[in-house]
Amino acid sequence: MKGPIRIAHISDLHFSKICLNPFQIFSKRILGNANLLLKRGRIYLNEKPFSLLDLFIEKGVTDVFISGDLTTTSQKSEYKLARKFIAKLQEKGLRVTAIPGNHDHYTSGAVRRRAFYQEMPKEVCNSSFALGDHFWVVALDTSMYTPFVDATGDFTVEIEKQLRKTLREIPAGKKVLLVNHFPFFNNDKHKRRLIGGDRLAKLLRTFPNVLFYLHGHTHRRTIADLRADSLPIVLDSGSVSHAHHGSWNLIDLSKSKALVEVFESKDRHGNNWTCVQKETFSYE
Repeated sequence: MKGPIRIAHISDLHFSKICLNPFQIFSKRILGNANLLLKRGRIYLNEKPFSLLDLFIEKGVTDVFISGDLTTTSQKSEYKLARKFIAKLQEKGLRVTAIPGNHDHYTSGAVRRRAFYQEMPKEVCNSSFALGDHFWVVALDTSMYTPFVDATGDFTVEIEKQLRKTLREIPAGKKVLLVNHFPFFNNDKHKRRLIGGDRLAKLLRTFPNVLFYLHGHTHRRTIADLRADSLPIVLDSGSVSHAHHGSWNLIDLSKSKALVEVFESKDRHGNNWTCVQKETFSYE
């Protein structure tokens, strides 16, 4: 890709559809649908991500990174909405990269049939690729099925070995953007943590070329420059679909610096996306 690189980082879309299948009583989905009826369906709105389509073009976005939780209970009707959104982005000429979150592996059946990878377009599941002349993207899947109220991820020893191998094979001089659904710091509730997050942080300290760590999961937008601690710049884009404080990040990359802008809309329909924070990072 030649020319400017402008990334829209969005996360936790939580496309939802009430499931009336009586067999859901035997799966975790009964909990998810009860939550949809009582709370989540009013908080995370299917239409809000679609409000961004024209804005992305206006802002010159070239790539869209989706860091997980495209669905709510990983059912086919929710994946259909996610595919529709991705198709709209692609129709506008945007390259889309997506990884699953814990809600995309919501049931044991979804995990067994690899629902995310079966339902998503193959081209959005690219796990490692060059981005322009100076950057490389690595997409990390640490999601897993968890019983009922758990929402954990797992940075397994096998994933660690593969990530280390991938990072070693990236051409010298390339700066890396690592995308994962979960933060590597376990400052949240025990049942929402990334198992093995401490090992991931230790690994990141050995690869200073990992410049940015993009994630979601917490629904709290965050920018944290951790380079003084030999860790990347951490960007949590929050939940783009949240009715009252939906947010996303615009990342403008050049060879020597990056401009990160945080956009927020408190309008339920996604009107008036406003830049509420700007940070510039130099790295050469």
